[in-house]
Amino acid sequence: MNRYYLCIIGGGKIGISFAEGLIYKNILEINNIIISKKNINPNFNKFNITYDNQYAVKYSKIIILSVLPSQLKEVLNDIKHVIKKDHIIISFVAGIEIDYIKLYLNNHINIIRIIPNIAIRKGESIICIVNNNNVNNKIINHLFSKLGFMLFLDESCIDAATSLFSSNIAFIAYLMKPVNDLIINKINTNISVSNLLLIQLLKGFISLIKNNKKNIIFDSLINDIASHRGFTVKGIQYMEKKNVQKNIINAILNSYNK
Repeated sequence: MNRYYLCIIGGGKIGISFAEGLIYKNILEINNIIISKKNINPNFNKFNITYDNQYAVKYSKIIILSVLPSQLKEVLNDIKHVIKKDHIIISFVAGIEIDYIKLYLNNHINIIRIIPNIAIRKGESIICIVNNNNVNNKIINHLFSKLGFMLFLDESCIDAATSLFSSNIAFIAYLMKPVNDLIINKINTNISVSNLLLIQLLKGFISLIKNNKKNIIFDSLINDIASHRGFTVKGIQYMEKKNVQKNIINAILNSYNK
């Protein structure tokens, strides 16, 4: 008998964000979720917590694997004897193919690979899905359709998608931090005001590109703002001289090329 609808093994930042998103979007109630994690953060006390992976799996219908790639083999060996035929396994583990998981789980077929990003906690993620065996799409829709944009992919594309849609949240934050710092230092304002200004800047940018189907929207937007001999064009020219776009591309490629 299932005491829980879903268990999250590992409970890393993505796993916890997923649990928070399920509650935030009223997809599951908190008592339907159990998290199995070795080190318990006091902030997780609102969830059902266990240290026992086998217990979490045994009494759940859906198993979320949310551990580091280096930890996955140990976890799979730990739970393989309590995996039942009707268990649905969803892996959030970056860089590990479905066949690897099948190998350690005695060729269990109900395995889905999903890569969300941390915005899943607010229902605003891009959710990359590999479902080679067409495992119960109703369950995928039930759990993920309210948590962002679902993108079904071939597994050969998933590592690139991880960098583009999951890691890119961190890359964008990395690029926005110096802008935020400059707002504070040059406008002589405090952090709370600078955050509001940065959010408005991003909202303005999104509003300009939203629903625009032209492939050249970015170039046309730059041209609209960077008038000849103006402030903006000097900055654009400096970035072009320093190959900023090329370096950004190389950073993204470097994050998943092994």
